[in-house]
Amino acid sequence: MLSRRGHTGASSSSAISEGAQGGSTAGCTRPSHHSIYLIYPDYNEHVRKAGQWLVRRLRKAGLENAQMLRTNGLPAVFAQWTMAPAGAPTVLIYGHYDVQPIYVHHFVQWTHKPFEPAIEDGDFIGRVRNINLASQAVEAFLQTGGLPVHVKFLFEAEEETGSENLAQLISESQGGIPVSMRGRVSFEIEAETATHDAHSGFVGGSVPNALHVLVGMVSSLHLPNSSIAVEGFYDGVREIDEEDRRDVSVFPFNEESEAVRLGLEAHHGEEGYSTLERRWLRPSLDIVGLAGGHGGEGTRGVVTSKAKAKVMCRLVADQNATAVLESLERHISAHTPRHARISFRPIAAQGRLVTEPYRMPKDTLGNRAAAKVLEEVMGSKPLRYMEGHSGARFNYFREYLGIFTTQFGFGTPDYQAQSEMDGAFRNDERLPLSSFHKGRRAWAMLLHEIAEQSGTPASDVSSCSVHAEAHADVQ
Repeated sequence: MLSRRGHTGASSSSAISEGAQGGSTAGCTRPSHHSIYLIYPDYNEHVRKAGQWLVRRLRKAGLENAQMLRTNGLPAVFAQWTMAPAGAPTVLIYGHYDVQPIYVHHFVQWTHKPFEPAIEDGDFIGRVRNINLASQAVEAFLQTGGLPVHVKFLFEAEEETGSENLAQLISESQGGIPVSMRGRVSFEIEAETATHDAHSGFVGGSVPNALHVLVGMVSSLHLPNSSIAVEGFYDGVREIDEEDRRDVSVFPFNEESEAVRLGLEAHHGEEGYSTLERRWLRPSLDIVGLAGGHGGEGTRGVVTSKAKAKVMCRLVADQNATAVLESLERHISAHTPRHARISFRPIAAQGRLVTEPYRMPKDTLGNRAAAKVLEEVMGSKPLRYMEGHSGARFNYFREYLGIFTTQFGFGTPDYQAQSEMDGAFRNDERLPLSSFHKGRRAWAMLLHEIAEQSGTPASDVSSCSVHAEAHADVQ
């Protein structure tokens, strides 16, 4: 796994609307830009316009067969260059050209116009968390003679909404590093104890209260040691091995500092595990919403008849998301009291009922190449780490193309963005110019390194794909 010190999640969207591309990029010190405002209420129309611009820009850069690919939603963009020497590996560069949209009336909350990037104190300011450096490296190669590898670009327009149509697209097209991401399942429990609310002065203490039932149900999901009490929930969960513990131990995480930043009294979770082990290597179950009864000012004498809870679980390698959901439904059914009616409803997230966990080998072609490049560019050995959030796209590449995903990028690491609240996905996002320049150099070096290493270990197949949102996927 690579270090994401300076990870942007560099999407092609930034190449369009965040000022990473425009004119020639070879050797330039300040990038030109072409702005397309991806804003509500006409967001889809603007994304399509951005895709059309991206096709034109890829053609201008010297790529072949640049085109928009129809999906059941917003179109993807494809382009390629396949004139490398015989036997060279093929790199599939994946990215996305959509961004988190902005309402026009929110522009006043930004110091600078979000889609007109400015430079301030050595940082880009604007909707700039994501900048595509892979395409700039490819263009620079093409302007100076050619690439050491074959490249194919695939940019989708629905990454910010869960890549709903990506699986269908790559399974039909068959074109052709975090080491893990947790999976996800969500569900809703509704407790009903009567057809309508009743006055507590008349019936309090003699009829069931839906809020009491619901609180009991959700409390049954955990044991006092904060482990999950659902039979079968931990089926398949890997034991944490020594290599994983070494990765955790060397990772630069300051628990006390994070507690101060987040205003925590203390970190908390499953006994017997460290904070990072809980985030990276253990599944979790969290109540993410509760509704029912009187939540306004003052008080009301009501015995509540209906109450709801929403729950989200993050899953780890080798858990089966569907089996986990089934075990949760069995648990709720077994803990339903006779004086209540309980409904269990799985909740689709971004079009999917389940997102399977993702785990890859650490010693892949992409990881080895990226590690060597990052050590040279950053001046120290890269870290390997895991991510606690979820994303379906890496499983799609694994399932349909047989390739693993190496993440490679520059900007603000996700773990810092989440804990330091540096503005990721909010107003006045920042991207250090130093990361921008290091990233362009590193991407050029990475393509060379993949080409050089692909012919060495016999165990590796000479094909790989690269996620331009800081990820490189390798078969």
